[in-house]
Formats: sequence, structure tokens, C-alpha cells
Amino acid sequence: MSTQFLTQAISEKIGFPALPKINIRKMWALGLIPIAAILVFYIFQISEITKAVSLISRYEKEMIVLYQQNKELEAGLFGGNSLADLDSALINLNYEKVSKVYYIQIMDSEMAVK
Repeated sequence: MSTQFLTQAISEKIGFPALPKINIRKMWALGLIPIAAILVFYIFQISEITKAVSLISRYEKEMIVLYQQNKELEAGLFGGNSLADLDSALINLNYEKVSKVYYIQIMDSEMAVK
């Protein structure tokens, strides 16, 4: 008796299920679909990360410029003769000095209307 005959006889008595035949082309096709999907998702993520990094670097540059402007404004504010400069700045901004203030007195029981 050959070993092939014995293994076939034993497998028939024990009842091992027969394995289906595997089509290699289908396996390759089913394997390439997830790989392609993962590759597309990876490319999308890299582009989003690149956009975020460029946005962050642009905001950092704007913050540096604003910080420098703030330092210049602080230096100008604390400079000498700041009250005279304040008066001229207010005049340049078309502010006027208040000469008289009028108050409206409303009683507690009354309601103000436009």
C-alpha cells in the first residue's frame, strides 16, 4: 500500500473537509484592492499634513511681525514727552475735547425709551 492511498483512506474515514481550490488571479486582485485604497488614503493624509504645516508656518511668521510691531508701539508709548504725542495723535484721529457733559436723570419708576 502506498502512503497516498493510506492518507486518502484515513481522510475519508475521519471526514476531513476538502479544501477549495484557490484561484491565484482572484487572490492577487483581492490583495491589490486594499493596497491601492491604503495608498490613496496615505497620499490624502500627506497632502493634508503639508497644508497644515504651511498654514502653521505662515501664522508663525505673522505672529513674529505682530510681536515686533507691538514692541515698537510699546517703545513709542514709553518714550519721552508721551502726553504731547498723545494730544497730537488724538487730534490726527479727529477726536475732540469734551467741553460740557449732559446727564439725563431717570427715575426708578420710569422706563427709558429711544
